[in-house]
Amino acid sequence: MNPDFSDELLEGEKQFQLLADCVPQLMWLANPDGWIYWYNKRCYEYSGATPEQIAGWGWRAVIDPDALPAVMEGWTRSIATGEPFEMVFPLKAADGSFHPFLSRVQPLKDDQGSVLRWFGTNTDISEQKRAEERLQFLLNELNHRVKNTLATVQAIASQSFRTLPRENFETFHDRLVALSRAHDLLMQKNWEATDLREIVRQSVAPLGAKRPDSRLAIEGPAVLIAADRAAPWSMALHELCTNALKHGAFKTDAGQVRIAWDAPQRGQLRFRWSEHGGPPVTVPQHRGFGSRLIESLGRELAGSANLEFEPDGLICTIDAPVHAIKDP
Repeated sequence: MNPDFSDELLEGEKQFQLLADCVPQLMWLANPDGWIYWYNKRCYEYSGATPEQIAGWGWRAVIDPDALPAVMEGWTRSIATGEPFEMVFPLKAADGSFHPFLSRVQPLKDDQGSVLRWFGTNTDISEQKRAEERLQFLLNELNHRVKNTLATVQAIASQSFRTLPRENFETFHDRLVALSRAHDLLMQKNWEATDLREIVRQSVAPLGAKRPDSRLAIEGPAVLIAADRAAPWSMALHELCTNALKHGAFKTDAGQVRIAWDAPQRGQLRFRWSEHGGPPVTVPQHRGFGSRLIESLGRELAGSANLEFEPDGLICTIDAPVHAIKDP
């Protein structure tokens, strides 16, 4: 029991300790300088240590040696600044095995902001870690199967297109590669939401490889695109890139492409692809696959995609609901 507290605080601490002995978490109390003067029963049951062995700074004996330097650095920094501490690291059990724990430490401060004591908890997250490992295994298996499926589709297409003009197969192959790149990006993000900037940079990489960077401008903040929307975005951008190379701004030496979007307003994003300086543009008599794909993107995103065939260059505007994220 800490002798520096009033009788009222000591009585409250006594009641807390009685309650803390009934919870499955490891709990402890420390002086302002980090000296731990009390542990709940679960700490002793888990570690197999005696009060004398882990009192004060003795708790370092049950920390994974590999994690101890980082733990000490973070904990001593919190003691110096009075800020909370949080970290995941392994703790040694009574049988000698190590298990991951989420450790959180909160300061109790007086009216002047000085730390009176520290309250710490350690929560066993072994089950959570096993679930994460299982999920990662399933994701890896999914990625492997998707890759194999794409390779099979490419092989089938190669045989199916062998009697047709080579250009037909190359167009299909390029679209399949664009879909594969979108899959690679999702795989890197564990099939979670992806930053639009990354989707754009990856999709327009062929343009940068074939034309000077000064002719391609990309401007826009970080915007989170849901995993199920990343592939449509990638495919639409691929079609725009292909059109720019074959028929649009990048067919000439002076043409330029500008890709821009602003921070979402009220959850709504406006994305604009604009070309100028290329060959004169005329409205096509028939909508090709690329145009239809781009226009269908708007519907998939619960928004709209509009193509304007201006004389100086194609303009594509996409309006869609999204969520903003902070810059990394």
